[in-house]
Amino acid sequence: MRFFVLAALFALGLAALPAHAESPFADCKTPAFATNEARDGAFKCVPIREVTFQVQDQQAYVRTLRDEIDDRAAQYEPTVMEAAEYGLNMFSGMRSLRYGRITFIFQPNVKGMEKEGQNFGLAHPMGGAAGQNVECIVQINTARHDNMTGDVLNELKNTVVHELFHCVQYWNWPAKMNEAFKADARWWIEGSAELMGHIAFESSESRDKRIKEFHDQIQSIPLTKITYPNLVFFSWLHAKKPNLVFKLIDAMPEQGGEALQRAALMKVVGDYDLGVFATDYVDGKIRTPDGAPISPAPYAKSQTISGPGETGFELIPLTVVVQDVTFTGGQYMVQTHGKASMFYKRKTNAPEEWQTPMLVSADGPCSVPKVFRFAGMAMGAEGGDAETWSLEVSKISDCKDCTPYPTRDQCVQGQWRLDNVSLQEAMAGYLGNELDAVQVSGFGGFNARADGTHSFVFGKLVIEGKPADTPAAVAFLFGINGYIDSKWGAENGHMGLCYAGSDAVMQTRVPGGDSEPLKFADLMVGNSDQQLYDYECPSENKLTLTMKVGDAEIKLKFDKIGD
Repeated sequence: MRFFVLAALFALGLAALPAHAESPFADCKTPAFATNEARDGAFKCVPIREVTFQVQDQQAYVRTLRDEIDDRAAQYEPTVMEAAEYGLNMFSGMRSLRYGRITFIFQPNVKGMEKEGQNFGLAHPMGGAAGQNVECIVQINTARHDNMTGDVLNELKNTVVHELFHCVQYWNWPAKMNEAFKADARWWIEGSAELMGHIAFESSESRDKRIKEFHDQIQSIPLTKITYPNLVFFSWLHAKKPNLVFKLIDAMPEQGGEALQRAALMKVVGDYDLGVFATDYVDGKIRTPDGAPISPAPYAKSQTISGPGETGFELIPLTVVVQDVTFTGGQYMVQTHGKASMFYKRKTNAPEEWQTPMLVSADGPCSVPKVFRFAGMAMGAEGGDAETWSLEVSKISDCKDCTPYPTRDQCVQGQWRLDNVSLQEAMAGYLGNELDAVQVSGFGGFNARADGTHSFVFGKLVIEGKPADTPAAVAFLFGINGYIDSKWGAENGHMGLCYAGSDAVMQTRVPGGDSEPLKFADLMVGNSDQQLYDYECPSENKLTLTMKVGDAEIKLKFDKIGD
């Protein structure tokens, strides 16, 4: 096998350059090279091949070496060269970059190299100092790849491109790769290299491992302290806009300190978008470069609030926070306090959009659990790592099951048709000087039955408003069609309805365009199931209902059309 592989390499012209060609590389057969670059004092260098790749207007010099005690590396050499050429051309298509000399060293397959914890590959600048012209040494552990369960050669290519991007980092951002403070920068050094490996050659085995590690870490470890699992964050950043990855690296500091790393991240991404990253992660919307979905955050803390007061949460900076809060025993208004970039949405069976939690209304029917999910990115307090984010809760009312009045006044019972003129006048009065004219068309009415059931019925009822300054335009249009069922009771001038169900559909139009149709039943999720009115029966066939909207009162007149 050994003879066959080497013979094939030479036949294909894949072995060393002709003897008269002057090598641009350092001598690999010195004790210093063995100790400092191969990082194995016993390393005995056997050159395999040297090639020159044309990368746009530059030449990239690449060679492969092995140890004389291990000739099995030769079978992997064509795969490494193929991945190197592909990776260099991929990088050049993303950004104008500098390229230098690359030496791949196949580490000998000795006992223990295949075990968990051993590196798949390792890149470092020759001599230990990054620079534009430095030779980049990449060690490849083929024994570690052999121990994987997936496509071994594809995993190897992924590793090659990952390590090759480290060479690109050494050549193009040498001051940011200073060994004195590189530990502070590992979150973006490894995260961006991991991304590049997966853009070039997606590896399901390492991808799934990184995702699991991210799940385990991001709830308690700052984003700027996570290394390889930051594939998740850099996949999101690349999908948002590919050049943001390079823009982020450009912004990274040339001095040590975690605070400077965070400041650079905030400058490029910003607190709002970090919060969006968190909600995309929580919802499972992030995908790897080949489109594979990244599973949503598998964790959420829970909190139940049953009364007014302030509830505080201690957050670790630049961690993804997922907090489910259940409100019981009443209806509440909630204000949030803290620097965290947080969003919220009500947890329902129907999908809901995230909102900025300036003021959260935790009201609604007592029969429906009022559960909210808060998610986002903790930002950190000034002068320290700990951050307190809190909910200031005010109780609007105690939660009571909707019970209609026990009496059903005979003067309300029956079938009633809405007087559209009264609705027109009521809306004109309510909106005041904002409108020049209000027009009402269609049918509206209700049926209050003797058995305690009640139905509002709308037949293409439309309210159209004209602005005072431009009467030819439409300021707004509201339309509703369908029924709304309730239970009812009425006594001593007060009528109460307890919502039961609806098929009514509403639609609005404003100068910007029409809204999507909205089901009334969906609107009731998160709103009180009780509606209160005052009523008057001036005659047997006339009825007036008054409902309060804030400080205003809207009076509607009805004509009886049946018992």
